[in-house]
Amino acid sequence: MSVGNNVFFLNRLQTVDWSHLHPVVLALAYTGVLSSVGSHLLFGNAEQYLCSALLFQRLSAVVLLLAFASFWVQCIGCVGENGIEPLADKVSRMRKQGWVAFPTIFRRWPTNQALHIVHAIGCGIALVLLFDLHHLLQQALFYLAATTSIPFLPTALALFARLLSLLCSSPVLFAACYLLYLSVRCVAGVFMCLQFDNLILETAALAACVSFATSLLPSAHYDSSFSSSSFSALLAVELAMWAVWWLNFRILYSSGLVKIVCDRRWRDGSAMLFHYWSQPIPNPGSYFAHWYVPAWLHRLSAWIHLVIELLLPWVMFLPAAAATASSSPSSSFFASLCGSLRLWAVLIMVAFQVAISCTGNYGFFNANAAILTVALLSDANIPVWLCDLLRFDLSHWGLSVIPVSTASSSSSSASVPPLSRWVISDEVFSALSRYLVVPLMLAVLLFLLFMTTHSLWITHQRYVSPSWLSQLYEKLFPKDLYETIYYNFHRFSLWSSYGLFRTMTTNRTELVIEGSNDLTEWRVYEFKYKPTSLTRRPPVAFPHLPRLDWMLWFCQFRSPSWLEWFLYELLRGNRDVCGLLSHVPFPLDKPPTFLRVYRYEYRFSPTSTATGEWWSRSNQTRFCPILKLSKDGKSLVHLRI
Repeated sequence: MSVGNNVFFLNRLQTVDWSHLHPVVLALAYTGVLSSVGSHLLFGNAEQYLCSALLFQRLSAVVLLLAFASFWVQCIGCVGENGIEPLADKVSRMRKQGWVAFPTIFRRWPTNQALHIVHAIGCGIALVLLFDLHHLLQQALFYLAATTSIPFLPTALALFARLLSLLCSSPVLFAACYLLYLSVRCVAGVFMCLQFDNLILETAALAACVSFATSLLPSAHYDSSFSSSSFSALLAVELAMWAVWWLNFRILYSSGLVKIVCDRRWRDGSAMLFHYWSQPIPNPGSYFAHWYVPAWLHRLSAWIHLVIELLLPWVMFLPAAAATASSSPSSSFFASLCGSLRLWAVLIMVAFQVAISCTGNYGFFNANAAILTVALLSDANIPVWLCDLLRFDLSHWGLSVIPVSTASSSSSSASVPPLSRWVISDEVFSALSRYLVVPLMLAVLLFLLFMTTHSLWITHQRYVSPSWLSQLYEKLFPKDLYETIYYNFHRFSLWSSYGLFRTMTTNRTELVIEGSNDLTEWRVYEFKYKPTSLTRRPPVAFPHLPRLDWMLWFCQFRSPSWLEWFLYELLRGNRDVCGLLSHVPFPLDKPPTFLRVYRYEYRFSPTSTATGEWWSRSNQTRFCPILKLSKDGKSLVHLRI
C-alpha cells in the first residue's frame, strides 16, 4: 500500500462514527446470553465450563491476595492515622451519609489497627480460597466424625462441619473479600482511584457469583459426570461465566476503542515510540524495548495492540462446544474451527498481558486481566491433571468423607454434599435451582449487561459523533433510569467503565523534592520506584502497585491537594509517610527546615552501559515556592525568594 493510500485510510479512520458499535455490542451480548440459554434447553451440553469456573475461582483468589498484600505494606503511610490522607478525616466528613453512599466498616473504627486487621483477614481469606482449605477442613471434620468412637463427639463434629460449610463457603468468602476491599477503597481516596481497583472489585463480585453457581452442583469439586437433575445448576454456571467473559470484553474493547478514537498517535502507530519511557513506572524491559527495538516494529506493535484489543475479544461469541460422535462432518468441522479460534485468541491475549507486564510496572492488573481471559477456555482446553487438582479432596487419599448421618448406610467413599443439600431436600432443591436460581441469575446478568454497556456508552459518548442509531439506543434504554441506578450505587464499582491509555503522553515530567536547613545545601528525597537519580536502574515492582509513586506521575497534569499534605508531613518528619520513600536525607527527629520542588523533563539515556546513567533530564523549572512550617507548625508557609 502506498503512502497516499495510508494517509487516506487514516483520515477515513478518524471520521468513522464509532457510536454505531455500542448498540451492536449490546445486541450481540444479549444475543449471546439468550442463545446460550437456548442451546442448553435444546441440546443440554452445559458441562464444558465447570473446570474453567473452578480455575477462575482459584486464580481470582491469587489476584485478591496480591491486591490486599500490595496495599497492606503502604496503607499506614497513605491513609493511616498519621498518613497523607488520614482515614479518620474522611470518615468524619462522610459519616453522616448512609451505608450505600459510604459502604465501609471503618466508619466505626478508623484506626491503624483496623487497617491491619482488615488486610490480614483479606489475605487470609484469599489464601483459604486459593488452597480450598475451608472445604478440606470440612472434609477432615466429617472424617473424624465418622471414625471416632467418643460419645457425642461425632455429632458435634458433623454439626460444626455443616455450620462451617454454611458460614465459610466459597460464595461467602468471595463476598467477604469484596466487602473488605470495598471498605478500604472508600477511605483510601486518591490512592485507590485507579481502574485497577474497579477491576479487582468486579472480579471479586463475579467470583462470588461463579462460586455460588458451582455450589449448586451435587459434586461440583470432585465429580466430572453429571445427571440431568443438575442441568439447571450447570446452566447457572455458564450464565455466571458469561458475566466474566463480558467483563473481559469490556476491558479490552473499551481500551481499544478510546485509543483509536481519542489519540491520533495510536492510529498512525507512533504511540509506542513514547510509551516505554513516559509510562508511570518503567522497568528494565521498558528501557531495552525503547532502545533496541526498531522504529518500524514500534509502529507495528501499536497496530497489533489495537487489533488485539478491538478484534480478539469477539471470540467470546464463538461456541466452544466439542463435537460429538453423532455430529455431522460439517458441524464437527465448525465446532473444531471455533474451538481452535477461541483457544488461539486466549493464548494471544494472555501473551499480550505478559508482554505488557514485562515492559512496565502495572502491579496486579495484568494478572487480573489474564485471569479473565483464561476464563474463556472450555474444559477441553484445560489439562486433565489440572482438572483433577481443582477437584482434589481427601477421598484421593482413601479417606472416607461421608457425613456421619449416612456413614452407617453406605460403605463406599463419597463426596460431601454441597451446603444447600443440608438445608432443603433434593426435590425442593432441584425445583428451586431450575425455576428460581437460574432465572434469577439470568435477570442479574441481563441487568449487569445493561448497566455496564450503558456506562461504556455514557463515558465515551463525548468522543463520538451523534447518529440516528445513538438516538434509537437512548430511546430503547432510558438515560434517566440508568443515571438513577448508577449514581445511587456507583460506590460499589459493579459496572465500571474502562479505557486504558486513552491518550499517549509524549513527555515525562518528574518532581524532585529537596530539603535544606540553611537554603544552601540541598539534599534529595529518593522514592522507591519513581525515577529521581539518573544512575538508578528502572525497578521491577511486579506484582506490587506502589500507590504514592503512581500518583506522583499524575502530578505532571495537575497539582493535587494531597501533594501539599505530603510535603507538610515531610517537613514534620512523619515516620509513617517517610516510610514510603527509599531514602530520607534527614533524621526523622530532625527534619529539614525548608523544602523545594523542581520539575524536570526525564528521558531514557541512550548510553547507560557507558556512563552508568539510565536517565537524562533537562528543562529545570520550579514547581512551587520554597516551603517551611508556620510558627505553630500546623500549616505551610511559602518563601518568596
